[in-house]
Amino acid sequence: MQNSGMMLAQMSEETTKQIGEMYKVLEEVPSWGLKAVVMLSIFTAVGVIVLWQRQKQIAKNQVDVAKLLEQLIEKK
Repeated sequence: MQNSGMMLAQMSEETTKQIGEMYKVLEEVPSWGLKAVVMLSIFTAVGVIVLWQRQKQIAKNQVDVAKLLEQLIEKK
């Protein structure tokens, strides 16, 4: 806490007021609100990873189909 106090002392008065306002807003946020944001972030990250893996598999399947069609054309 001493380090943050020293940093605040070196900042302009307006910046210090803005930081103080942010701390007040965070103090008013209910604890379940922060937990909900964290859980939403985790679910979003997992969803993005799942969709990325799915798209990767679809692209691989498309390449396999293209190779199969190429082989069929060559056999004729």
